[in-house]
Amino acid sequence: MTRFRPICMVTDPRYLKHDTGGVAHPESPARLRAIAEKLKNGPLAAVLSVVAPRRAERGWITACHSEDYLFRLEEAALSGRAFVDHPDNQICFDSFDIAQLAAGAGPVGIDRLEDGHDKLVFCSVRPPGHHAEPALALGFCLLNNVGIAARYWQSRYGRKKIAIIDWDAHHGNGIQTLFEEDPDILYISIHEHPTFSFPGTGYAEECGIGRGAGTLLNIPLPPGADDELVLRAMTHQIMPAMDRFQPEALIVAAGFDGHALDDMSGLSYSTALYGQLGIHMAAMARKHCQGRLLSILEGGYHLEALAASVEQYCCPTVTQGRNIMYVTSHMTTPALTIPPGTLLAEARQLLQEHHFRHLPVVDDEGHLMGMVTDRDLRSALPSSVLADEEDSKRATQLGETTVREIMSHPHYFLTSISTLDDALYLFDKTNVGALPVIASDNRVTGILAIKNLLSAYKKLFGLGERGSALVAVEDDSKPKPLTRLVRVLENHEIRFTRLIRTDQEADGRPRTIYLRVHTFNMTAVHQALREAGFRLALPTHKNPPDPTDPTDASPAPHHS
Repeated sequence: MTRFRPICMVTDPRYLKHDTGGVAHPESPARLRAIAEKLKNGPLAAVLSVVAPRRAERGWITACHSEDYLFRLEEAALSGRAFVDHPDNQICFDSFDIAQLAAGAGPVGIDRLEDGHDKLVFCSVRPPGHHAEPALALGFCLLNNVGIAARYWQSRYGRKKIAIIDWDAHHGNGIQTLFEEDPDILYISIHEHPTFSFPGTGYAEECGIGRGAGTLLNIPLPPGADDELVLRAMTHQIMPAMDRFQPEALIVAAGFDGHALDDMSGLSYSTALYGQLGIHMAAMARKHCQGRLLSILEGGYHLEALAASVEQYCCPTVTQGRNIMYVTSHMTTPALTIPPGTLLAEARQLLQEHHFRHLPVVDDEGHLMGMVTDRDLRSALPSSVLADEEDSKRATQLGETTVREIMSHPHYFLTSISTLDDALYLFDKTNVGALPVIASDNRVTGILAIKNLLSAYKKLFGLGERGSALVAVEDDSKPKPLTRLVRVLENHEIRFTRLIRTDQEADGRPRTIYLRVHTFNMTAVHQALREAGFRLALPTHKNPPDPTDPTDASPAPHHS
């Protein structure tokens, strides 16, 4: 049975009426359709509540935009102009009304958070907003949805100190312009470096102006930056900034155009990263804001990547049930954890007693704080010092050291919806030997070591499966090879339980299809496959040449 933590989505089909000129424009109605379809058929469907927005009131909007700009924007739409301020900003007759509806989604979400209806709200809106300045439309953005939501939260509910975290691939120049002189708004943006990316703002040196000095944190990343740099910034820059600022409310400008498949940026984020970001955002909301988290959609233009990434971002709020492809089916549980005040000697003894190599460090509520490994402990507490009576003073000092002083901060972790492929990706990118698995509330529920992953794939591939054998077939590159292969097996009543196809070899050799069949009569299997035109990937002496292939000729045997 799968249990989910509810999430509220504020959206409306009227957003699709904002016509940007067809599919050639990246910011198209298909974006919201893709998200809706993915979530409707995904694991959140049963607990996803959908709420309609209301049109933003004029006073909410003028807290961020000038009356002259609003008049100009409305006039441009109603007069039938194709764009406003720049050809990027395509509009139609309904665009001003739809922009007001998008700006009203955040306040509706805030009302639900403050009334206690929800803890997590995601606003799936368009047009986006973080590039819109007080008197300028820019980068597909007409009204600054995040800025309007922040001012609404302050004025309506008295939440004075608001934090905004923006991980869209592009710097939110509009949000920065609105709040760079405001000491009560912390704006954090992690984005592709402005030297290479639109809109050319967001240098690390831009830290705020006047009374707002120190309330801007810009983290520009080089082209090609991947998950590792984002998670490192999260641990070493974003989380400490949040701790210093102590916000009362948190808004996320949720852009998904940093995905490796998205051509709108040069970043290389994975879908799994957005799940990690979801965990981090929810954890910071719990720590600082009673769990209230408002997220508002910004960029993301590759439809499949956008939909999958939004689902990953929202799905860390779930607790996944048993499924062989999820890490929760293979992790060690319950995880052996220690508090940060544990002495090094105690931690070392625990590892030795339980034959483990990794210990998650957790706070009093079980929330993940860091990791300690046997290597960390050996380096900090070498046996040579402990055995040296002359160095007793140093040994005493080491004996009083706690794991808090040597633990590493968790750049990488898995969640309850992480798959084995997610784990394989992280293990491949890092040199860690185990990853903690955390639930939606940031509590450690288990730990997955490389040996767990190997054991899982052993089961998936059927290694050691009683009564089975492996058959390797060359992919002949003819149409529908898998369909033809399965049909042959069915026609000859040959039962199989696994089927894997490799990528094409770098040297041009064909791909290989591996089958795990349940029969002892391999002669019959080989004969059936050969008669159907397949070539077996066998050792040369076991694979007779194909008489119809002139390139597959073996030398005639020599008779003495």
